[in-house]
Amino acid sequence: MRPETVEFPHSMPVKAFVRSIEQYPYHWHDAPEIVQVLKGSLISAWAMITSSLMKMA
Repeated sequence: MRPETVEFPHSMPVKAFVRSIEQYPYHWHDAPEIVQVLKGSLISAWAMITSSLMKMA
């Protein structure tokens, strides 16, 4: 697992973006991370817990 540095733009305590994710390496950082599925579904694994996320109708 690798550390990830989160830099916030314009001294704001939030960073938002839309990203298409096929695969993303395991990583960690001190900032909280909120994921919202816009299309399709996502399987997320964290601390030996696997979650399945889907777009809400």
